[in-house]
Amino acid sequence: MYLKTTAVVEDIKLSARSTGGNHKRSVSFPFGDVEIEFFDVRDNYSDGCRGSFKLTYIKEVLVSEQLKKLVDAYCSGKKPKSNSNSRAISVCDLTNHDGPELPLSMYPKQLEQFLKDEVYQASNRLKTFISTLRWRFNIDSKLKPWSKINSLCSGDGKSNWRIISPLETHIRYAGDNVIPIDLATAEDTLELSVAEDGEPTGHELLREAKEVSNISVRASLIMAIASVEVRLKDLISSRSPSSEWLIKSIPSPPVVKIVARYLPELFDEYKSEIEAFKKTKHFKLIDKQIEKRNETSHLGAEGPKDMLIYELLESVKQFLWFCDYLSGFHWAREFFDQETESCFSISKE
Repeated sequence: MYLKTTAVVEDIKLSARSTGGNHKRSVSFPFGDVEIEFFDVRDNYSDGCRGSFKLTYIKEVLVSEQLKKLVDAYCSGKKPKSNSNSRAISVCDLTNHDGPELPLSMYPKQLEQFLKDEVYQASNRLKTFISTLRWRFNIDSKLKPWSKINSLCSGDGKSNWRIISPLETHIRYAGDNVIPIDLATAEDTLELSVAEDGEPTGHELLREAKEVSNISVRASLIMAIASVEVRLKDLISSRSPSSEWLIKSIPSPPVVKIVARYLPELFDEYKSEIEAFKKTKHFKLIDKQIEKRNETSHLGAEGPKDMLIYELLESVKQFLWFCDYLSGFHWAREFFDQETESCFSISKE
């Protein structure tokens, strides 16, 4: 299998004068060759950018005999059956059809993990080079200087490149989610904007964690766990004002113990829902990554891999919406995923 990873950089300027008019250059790194393609700087200035270029890294990936059939099937364009709602188990569950692309989570687990590992390694090499340029030459740029990173695979490295589902977190901007004016100016929305000081701090921290997730996994991890701790403190303070001074004086509250022992007593009407949420993959992942955050903050340990940080960010988001619901913002239930929603279904059985 051949893996091609590309990164388009829009906020760092490279001069192509020394290339003699050639808009491409191949650069040798210890891990292989990377092609740098220079775009027209003048055009980019008109768009408000400071020049841009694209990096392309192609590597031949060694595939074990155990995975060869699965990888060959994926590279040839085979997908899980379009009418299937569950993950494919083996190569027999993959076929060629005109249906939509499906996320890697619908493919056999061993194939998903293999592709994620390879994509992570390749994209991280390009990110490291870009961040080194910014540091070495003291470039002021946006937090994320690249606009997109894609990985594609091919059986022969020459044709039929198939894009691998992007792993980077996608932030929803106004163009993705249009709010009807009637809802934006509805009475409850206006009352909320007056009664509350904007969105809760936990949500603001999560946005920052998302923003840096493609730059620094460690920083994203630290901010994501901080958003959990801050939201939990606010939840308890709003429910029990007398305990506000105590809970907010604890720098890092014992999240797991509080959710397991204190919240069910504090929110007796939602006791069964809280018990159910404790058992979700979201809370289990948060629990595990709190320990990882402590190691990263105090011992300088490495953060989680890229794909895991995106899973954590989604789990933290669900935790925040769950806390919002407990706080009385019942509209937050609109944003529950299937697993969080099931906590309420289980409680009524």
